[in-house]
Amino acid sequence: MGQEDAEIFAGARIFGPPAEAYGTGLADLATATSGWNDQSDLVNTYLARMSYIYGRNINAKSGLDAFKSQLIRIEATVQVRDGLYGVFDNCDVVQFLGCLTMAAKSLCGRDVQVYIANTRGSTPKIETLATFANKEIRTRILNPKWAEGMLRHGFSGAIEIDKNVELMFIWDSVHSDTVKEWMWQQVVEKYVFDNMRNQLIHANPHAFKSIAAWALEVARRGMWVPDAATLTQLKDLYIQTNVNYGVTCCHHTCANMAFNQFVVMGSSLSLDQLHQFANTLNRATGRTVNIPAGADAPAAPGPAPGTPGMEVSADEAGEQPAAEAGDEGQRAYEVAKTDPGAPGQPSMPIVAIAGVILLLCLFGAGYFKAEILSLLGFANFSSRISSISSLFSSFSWIYFFMIFLKFLSA
Repeated sequence: MGQEDAEIFAGARIFGPPAEAYGTGLADLATATSGWNDQSDLVNTYLARMSYIYGRNINAKSGLDAFKSQLIRIEATVQVRDGLYGVFDNCDVVQFLGCLTMAAKSLCGRDVQVYIANTRGSTPKIETLATFANKEIRTRILNPKWAEGMLRHGFSGAIEIDKNVELMFIWDSVHSDTVKEWMWQQVVEKYVFDNMRNQLIHANPHAFKSIAAWALEVARRGMWVPDAATLTQLKDLYIQTNVNYGVTCCHHTCANMAFNQFVVMGSSLSLDQLHQFANTLNRATGRTVNIPAGADAPAAPGPAPGTPGMEVSADEAGEQPAAEAGDEGQRAYEVAKTDPGAPGQPSMPIVAIAGVILLLCLFGAGYFKAEILSLLGFANFSSRISSISSLFSSFSWIYFFMIFLKFLSA
């Protein structure tokens, strides 16, 4: 290393993403749940993304080691919050404050204190991130008035609720002290199990499925450990809503087959309903979910019943896809041989054959009409007969078209 580079690295204090890039990239990676296994993947992505040095005459110079040497020395982090924005309604706080804290804690091996400089109101104050987040959870996400206000805006309000729950998942992934298990439990009880569920499904069933999927994903990763009955009910509702309304193909649902396999394992739904879910997912993604061999016996033929307590109208549910036989969700079809010459199944209707012969005669008569009229001694009436023939020919084309359609349908 030359003297110039040594001076740059020793004096580096401002780090950021590559030139012409924005953000840490962690908000996108964290929600793409099939793209990472544990927090070390998030840490490595953050370090690689944010380790470019900026300064006087220095523009995005790679300096990973210099960045790490600064992170190791961090004891506390802080970010200002003012106005209406909090920590669960946009990704800026979690991808900068949250990820910086995560990386520093990973490198130094000790707890790093996290604070919010709350400048709302006339008296600014310093609060711990946990205190600030706790108040926001209680006054917004878990506040019935806030939820009802969101749902008055229909599908867009439901998306805003889902966005807040998504930010809960990202925070839990990068700084688990921010989101407690009781928060997930109450979110599930409020939006998935209680009366708010029907309002949410009516406003936007896909937002409902996304919220349920976030709760299932934190359970799959062990970030929230619900009791067995809660987890089973959550899985059943998620599966049934996907059967009724189609899949919601987000990064944390369709794109993560490990998640979908986790969902069908332990569900109390019938084998028929599980196959309907697997077939719905397969039609949307081309991927296969293996139905567990120990699932319940198939339900009676017909549309799968709704999960108890879920209001689903006939128009909303639509025609349910039939379960398809075969091991591991593979499709199987019954093939029956049909004898074309069997009675009652003619290969071509007699009416169609007669119509085609009649039309050929009419076309021939029209083409040689002058010769025929002359031969019969009606040459003087040729012009009048020609007009009638033209009109009759038009009707013949229509009749021919109808016969042709009947032939195709047969």
